[in-house]
Amino acid sequence: MALTQKQIDNTKPDKEGGKVRRVTDGNGLALLVHPDGKRVWMLRYRIDGKAKTLTLGNYPLIKLADANGRANDARLLIADGIDPSAKRKADKIKRRMDAENLFHLIVEEWLVSQKTWATSTAEKNRSILTNHVLPILGKTPITAIDTDLVLAVLRRIESRGAMETAYRVRELLGRIFRFARTGNRKYCAHDPVADTKGELQKKPAAEHHKALLDKGELRRFLLALDDPFSRIEPITRLALRLLALTWPRPGELRQAQWADMDLENRMWSYWVTKTDTWQYVPLSEQAIATIEALRPYSGHGRYLFPKFGKPTECMSENTLNFAIQKRMGFESTAHGFRAVASSGLNERGYNPDAIERQLSHGEKNKVRGAYNRGSYIEERTTMMQDWADYLDGLKSGAAVIPINSRVA
Repeated sequence: MALTQKQIDNTKPDKEGGKVRRVTDGNGLALLVHPDGKRVWMLRYRIDGKAKTLTLGNYPLIKLADANGRANDARLLIADGIDPSAKRKADKIKRRMDAENLFHLIVEEWLVSQKTWATSTAEKNRSILTNHVLPILGKTPITAIDTDLVLAVLRRIESRGAMETAYRVRELLGRIFRFARTGNRKYCAHDPVADTKGELQKKPAAEHHKALLDKGELRRFLLALDDPFSRIEPITRLALRLLALTWPRPGELRQAQWADMDLENRMWSYWVTKTDTWQYVPLSEQAIATIEALRPYSGHGRYLFPKFGKPTECMSENTLNFAIQKRMGFESTAHGFRAVASSGLNERGYNPDAIERQLSHGEKNKVRGAYNRGSYIEERTTMMQDWADYLDGLKSGAAVIPINSRVA
């Protein structure tokens, strides 16, 4: 006989005898009334010949109609040969695992694991993921992310015409899923990113960094750099001067640290993450003078070129290009000075291998690269001083002695 609300209301706790009273409906569903007044719905059932019970919740939070509905759902599972109690435990484990394996938590774990990244690289990749990926996938369990979800993220970026960003996001997602599947993590079994290959539009052809390859334009830049009315902050001015003299990658310049400067031995050394090698930059007299001029501004801190208002961080990524293009009005980039120096020194007869070494371009032959670490240092020392003298001569308008005339 089906339970009624009247039966439930009339069943009182056995406070004196301390026994649990049971009100049943004859089909396995019962309300257990405990001596302390607690009332719990319970379903008795059999599966694979074994008698079992399933708790359906507390009354009155779970009312009679709700208890009947839950009991019927359980009976349907039993009819299909599924133990509702075992399914509940499995679902609970899955929910816990899903909560632990939310995509944003795995992304954070992956970001923290990238120990070799430069600060600027870490900041840029975190920003890309924060802006383009996590708002969509962040709260999704990694096991629930399929190819369609990944494509939805990529298509959204693609629709704005930001193809470089779309390809960068795809690369980062691929690395995150490889991380999630390797080692002891095993957060997921499948990489949905791999199935998106060929789905994006082709990337536009890469544009070369604009450079001041014309000698007249380079001279005008050097003169503008010394112009007190060019509206450039002193630290930025000195950064551009050192960039022109030493031509590292802009990120390497921005992250230059006082601890890396050996002015007594006229050498700047630092680790290049891109090539996994040490880079040695012989410092010309002009470069040393530029570095010394920085001491009043940043000599007490870590970085030669700290961020304005945040001295514990290095200069922002866009500062140099903004100064060159917006403040000074030149169509060039900070990275372009590497092409300027490379072109100028090749024209003047310097050893291309020495120039490449000074540019810290990776050695494809890793054994040869390790053997030659720091090679051409004497030739590069002469080359860097001659380059600095060449820039001074170009700026002054004096007759510039060709650099290759000094190369033995």
